[in-house]
Amino acid sequence: MQASIVIAVSVSSLTFLVYGASLCVSDAMVAEFERYHLAPYRTLAGTLEMAAGAGLLVGLHFRPLLLLSAGGLAGMMLGAMLVRMRVRDPLVSIIPAALLLCLNLFILLAPTWTLHRSTPNQVGSTHGAMRAVHSAMTQRTNVNRQWLLAERPSGEPTSTTLRLDEMPVVAAGDAQMLLRTVYLSLDPYMRGRMSDAPSYAAPVAIGDVMVGGTVSRVVESHLPGFTEGDWVLSYNGWQDYAVSDGRGVTSLGASPAHPSWALGVLGMPGFTAWAGLTLIGKPKAGETIVVAAATGPVGATVGQVGKLLGCRVVGIAGGAEKCAFAVDTLGFDACLDHRSPDLRGRLAGAAPGGIDVYFENVGGAVFDVVLPLLNTLARIPLCGLVSQYNATRLPDGPDRSGRLMGEFLRKRVTVQGFIVFDDFAPRYPEFAAAMQGWIAEGKIVYREDVVHGLEHAPAAFLGMLRGDNFGKRVIRVGDGDVR
Repeated sequence: MQASIVIAVSVSSLTFLVYGASLCVSDAMVAEFERYHLAPYRTLAGTLEMAAGAGLLVGLHFRPLLLLSAGGLAGMMLGAMLVRMRVRDPLVSIIPAALLLCLNLFILLAPTWTLHRSTPNQVGSTHGAMRAVHSAMTQRTNVNRQWLLAERPSGEPTSTTLRLDEMPVVAAGDAQMLLRTVYLSLDPYMRGRMSDAPSYAAPVAIGDVMVGGTVSRVVESHLPGFTEGDWVLSYNGWQDYAVSDGRGVTSLGASPAHPSWALGVLGMPGFTAWAGLTLIGKPKAGETIVVAAATGPVGATVGQVGKLLGCRVVGIAGGAEKCAFAVDTLGFDACLDHRSPDLRGRLAGAAPGGIDVYFENVGGAVFDVVLPLLNTLARIPLCGLVSQYNATRLPDGPDRSGRLMGEFLRKRVTVQGFIVFDDFAPRYPEFAAAMQGWIAEGKIVYREDVVHGLEHAPAAFLGMLRGDNFGKRVIRVGDGDVR
């Protein structure tokens, strides 16, 4: 932002000098203008003011364009002001000054229209918290914005990995319905879908819409069981609208209390936490559970369910604020900052009896400090390895696979990877009943990290992979009103 202001001031000053030289130095020009009285002056000034005003209107809609041309617009305004001053025009202090004021206000306020975080506030009840990030762009009724996969990233995705496209909204045909996205879920698995490496699911094709779970409203329906205005859990991907034949779509009814929770604590992340912990981890009362990414949607749920089952729960998270939240709000027994220089020693102190269940979300250095503390017959539900998703090669150092397998053999450790709906889909009703009961009783706290605006999805996704989300990251794509 400082660079934009410097450019604006520099170009404005240069333009001001050019106008000053042309009007004050050239006697011939001044004499020619005075020959026609005020008409040429007003024509020149009015033209400059109209151009500046048009530029402001365009810039307010396409903010980067205005920031790039801020200097030129300011120069036009100053030039118009100088022209009017030259002939003592009474409008000298009105039109140019107003336009200049608008530009200055815009430059000052523009940073608040990009990604910024507000303090967390409660969502509907004491069971959840939402952090909002605001945007000036809005969803339209006739245009479908889509984030398309433009290239396969090597390492961390970049600004060229995804491409924003627009197309007309398509009407629903026979036995179809048109869905408008209200919430888009951002999840680590999406990084794998950008790659064409072998995986449990097909990669997104180049040029296709990026995949993702969504909560939507039905715009029009030609399907039994779905009515205009209904809320649904769907898989529209990173776009405003999608036409669906109803497959894979779950009705949430006409007025769910917290529709976005179907993407989090009551959806795939919550089910992942419950299934991984109870069906693979199988904790017993009194045992010690350690979970990484402890304040994310999966980790936070793992820890709270572990406490409900009578276990000691130790979380690992990124930063003092997250760790304090895990202990003070989520009820963990302890939480450690993974950036701590003595994480190994602190974890040993927090789990003096060793670790019985390690719920793996992260991998890398965190797993290295967990491994020596695993107890005999420990269980590891292997949910994710987010620290490794952007890796392009194996880490430096000796091959440690022999040591790892040796530890698993000697301690008879169970390690099981899982894809929750592939492996445990029939258990979802059991999970949903349990989770809804715990939420109703106030035993589960759920925090969302909401980013407003589909245009911010790529940046919010990269931030999530780096760990800067605080709770379940969701994109608020559009409003919840019926249209």
